[in-house]
Amino acid sequence: VWTLALSTFRGHEKPGLLVWLGILLTLSGMSVVVFGGELAVGIQSSTFKGDVLMVGAAVTWSVYSVGSRGMIRKYGSLPVTAWTLWVGALGLVILGFPSLLHAPLAQASPLAWVGVAYAGILAIGLAYVLWYRGVQRIGNSRTAAYSNLTPLVALTVA
Repeated sequence: VWTLALSTFRGHEKPGLLVWLGILLTLSGMSVVVFGGELAVGIQSSTFKGDVLMVGAAVTWSVYSVGSRGMIRKYGSLPVTAWTLWVGALGLVILGFPSLLHAPLAQASPLAWVGVAYAGILAIGLAYVLWYRGVQRIGNSRTAAYSNLTPLVALTVA
């Protein structure tokens, strides 16, 4: 929804009726998840901070996706993915360095390291490459629409 709004605002896309119906369906599903059938919404709600973080994450991801469109067209999806992950990893290392000093990394099991490699290579690296290829081929909003499948896939795999 945010990606489409930003893409439309920037003049990248002109959504039609089916797209607006998809947005309505997305917002309906999102409201069921966020509100859980309750209408207790507001600053006093016990989930307000989490709701704000969730919306903030969606907005920043949209700004990131729409903002990277020009770079993807100029350089391609793989180089943009590589640079994105390197810069992001550098930021995480800088912010997480104090915690790393106290982490018992030598005691981590081989299975834990396999999990770290899996998360880095497949769950993050491959996902970003596929995301950017989608943005390059079908645009931001159409690619973002596939993220609506995440809960369904998670439920199926779990």
